[in-house]
Amino acid sequence: MKRKFVIALMFALLFAVSFVGFAGCDAPITYTVTEEQWDEATSLYWKNLTFEYTYTYNNEQRTLKLELLEDGSLHQSGNSWGEKYVYYNGSTWTVYDVDGVATTLVYSTQADYIAGNYGDDVGFMGNILPMLAGNMDEFTFDAETNQYVISNYSIAVSTDFSVIVDVNVKFENGNIVLAKYSFPEESGADFEVSFYDYGTTTIDFPASITE
Repeated sequence: MKRKFVIALMFALLFAVSFVGFAGCDAPITYTVTEEQWDEATSLYWKNLTFEYTYTYNNEQRTLKLELLEDGSLHQSGNSWGEKYVYYNGSTWTVYDVDGVATTLVYSTQADYIAGNYGDDVGFMGNILPMLAGNMDEFTFDAETNQYVISNYSIAVSTDFSVIVDVNVKFENGNIVLAKYSFPEESGADFEVSFYDYGTTTIDFPASITE
């Protein structure tokens, strides 16, 4: 009887150790992406996530934070463009001010919404990161930082003006989590965007919007 008890106790301890070890293991993070994943990750339309940017130039810092929901609802804050809400009620997207008061901006189709506020709020990333979509082959993966990098890249801002930038882009499990621009010809200038809370972002709308 004593021998059976000892064996049972050993199995119990082994199971407990195995369970603790398994529970404490984090899933591995994949930092590399395919071209298809690259292009999909750099488009933020109709996704649930939060992103923030910080732009620093001449010791002045500008910020923007956008909380996005899959249906196109969003909350914008920061000192770049001010604060506002966009709420989708199942048929239209309405823009509200910081106090939850409706503006005259109402969109009934995705096309109109994208052409209006959604294109400015979310689509502007296409202007901030103009070379990302479709240009993965321009970047080199740095295994030490787990980032895709490119240096001294010329971006045409207009037909007669371009800027030189160094860019770092980081992905985790297929999602973009960091994009950083440095301007080597402009000392002290940089632009950094972080992306997070994929699938878990929520927005605390004022009661006047949701009632």
